Amino acid sequence: MKVVSQRTSNGSRWPKELWGLLLGGSHKDRIRPRSACESVIGGRKENQDRCFSDDDAAIYLVVDGMGGHLGGALASEITIETLSTSLRAASRGRASRPEVEFALHEGLEQAHREMASIAKIKPDHGRMGCTLAAVAVIGDHAYYTHIGDSRVYLIQDGKLTRLTEDETLVQELADANLITNSQVATHRWRHVVTNSLGAKGVKREPHWEELDLAEGDQLVLTSDGLTDELTDEEIECQVVSANSPKTGVRRLIQSALKRKARDNVTCVVTKMQRVKTELD
Repeated sequence: MKVVSQRTSNGSRWPKELWGLLLGGSHKDRIRPRSACESVIGGRKENQDRCFSDDDAAIYLVVDGMGGHLGGALASEITIETLSTSLRAASRGRASRPEVEFALHEGLEQAHREMASIAKIKPDHGRMGCTLAAVAVIGDHAYYTHIGDSRVYLIQDGKLTRLTEDETLVQELADANLITNSQVATHRWRHVVTNSLGAKGVKREPHWEELDLAEGDQLVLTSDGLTDELTDEEIECQVVSANSPKTGVRRLIQSALKRKARDNVTCVVTKMQRVKTELD
């Protein structure tokens, strides 16, 4: 790095960076995520969804307990606890992608072990499990992954892009051209997931994908309870027109509930904003 100096009144030279500190304080601008999350019960008797957001660690999770199976809520709670603990340790150390990948693997393994232990003493919990959407932001990079039909979206320059592909039976049928994309949303098998995390482990190990972020970019994590009720275009409209992540989350939840959401509804919205932080 080229160091630019500035001469002081006594003829000495100070590095430009130090001169800036003396005049302007020990802060600099950075983009950092700011988020909101919420989970509501919707049309179920029990809310088996969970969400997690930590702007200091820049970790964001949506977990959806598998409906119809005992222990779905417990599976979600276990997964939130183990993954948030594992990923926090990695992200606070400005981890590399392999380190974040390892933290994900360790968190999922720990969740599986805990669910398996419960299933041993409660055999009726043997099918407990959940789906997952996860994002870790490190610097100006986002790492994202998912299991099942929980989704991650990116909103950039006002345009929404779905970053994940549902791991469901109907998506496999669509990929094989056995049904059309328009049939996916209403197909009677649309909630049959082909991958999940549970007492029996995870069928297909997820891997982090990476993308660059800029100021104003937003990431949206959702359970299928939201995407059952709102189209991608409607999600885009509600979040882009909101003046904050909190407002965006509230609008998404309210829109789903107005349509008498049949499932629990959960989402996280995080936005990259410019803030002043302490110099390293």
